[in-house]
Order: sequence, then structure tokens, then C-alpha cells
Amino acid sequence: MSNVKRVVLSFGLVGMALLCVACPPVLHIMLYNNTGTNISVHVAETTYSLSTGSSTRVSPETSPWLTISDGGKTLKYDISKFGLPSEYFKPVWNGRLVQFQIQPDWRIYILKPDVVMPLQEMPSQPPGFPLIPTTDMK
Repeated sequence: MSNVKRVVLSFGLVGMALLCVACPPVLHIMLYNNTGTNISVHVAETTYSLSTGSSTRVSPETSPWLTISDGGKTLKYDISKFGLPSEYFKPVWNGRLVQFQIQPDWRIYILKPDVVMPLQEMPSQPPGFPLIPTTDMK
């Protein structure tokens, strides 16, 4: 390989590494539906159907809002303002994962990464949790 090709390749690799370092990690949320009813979860431009007792992973990087509907009521949660201690994050290949469990009273609890959902008894919560809806959009 010529010296020019090596230099071009080296600059290209350095540029890609800098680009990866400059990008903030993506936040992924594992949502567990413990409400006792089937729900729809709307995050950014995507709607997820979540049957009772099941979970799904969402990535809200483009929206500060999480909207949950059970067909009769629609609740909106502001997920942009919570500050999380590092113990609630689990590193994943392209970001960080945090676990939320939605309870029958529509509060959203944050759980540590080693917890297997569902929990029957909710642990103490960090400041700002459990999340409560900011808007009831009936």
C-alpha cells in the first residue's frame, strides 16, 4: 500500500473515531406493562402495542414525551427532565438502557438493571420518580 493511501486511510479512521466519540449515547428504555390492561405507547413517531405482562424497548432520543393509552384514557409523561444516577443505566452496544415498570396506578417506576421485571413491590425511587403523568388527555 502506498504512503498516500495509508495517510488517507489513517485520516479516515481518525475521523470516524472522532465522530463516534462526539455522539452522545442513545437512551433506550425497556418498558414493562404491569397495568393489568393492554396499552399503546407512543414515543417520537412510533406507537407500540404492549399487552399486559409484556415489555418492549423504546428509544425516545427525538422526543421528550411518552404517551400511554388504554383505549379509554391517554396519559402524557415528560421524560426529558429526569436525572438518573449512573446505577440505573446498563451499557448496551449503542448506548444506555434503563428499565421502567408501569404500574396499575399509571405511575412509572425506574428499576435497577439487575432487576427482573415484573416486581410486585416497588423499591424506593430516586428524586423525580415514580413518573406521574403531566397531562391526562382523555
